[in-house]
Amino acid sequence: MHLSLKFRHRQYQLRYLYDLVRKTAKPVIVAGDFNTYWGDHEIYLFTQAAGLTSANTQGLFSYPSRSPRKELDFILHSSRIEVNRFEIPDVQFSDHLPLVCDFTILNADRKAA
Repeated sequence: MHLSLKFRHRQYQLRYLYDLVRKTAKPVIVAGDFNTYWGDHEIYLFTQAAGLTSANTQGLFSYPSRSPRKELDFILHSSRIEVNRFEIPDVQFSDHLPLVCDFTILNADRKAA
């Protein structure tokens, strides 16, 4: 997904995403350019309410690709998804660096599917 550059519009979009996430009982991944200029602080309430965790546990920056200084891009996942590997390779195909995540979907009893 790609959220708006305008803060107010992003908040409406996050509310809509929250509603989508809460409607499903299946494991969830929400990923893309959130345009959160305050980094994870701006999406903190969304992630807490939706029960999502960032795959980027170290808060690595992905923007701009030539000299990353901001965390605008996220891979957020629900508790039934286990992250096996997360990285941000230094390849400049865009103004954002890519996020790469290997994961396992867990059964309801938290065993790998």
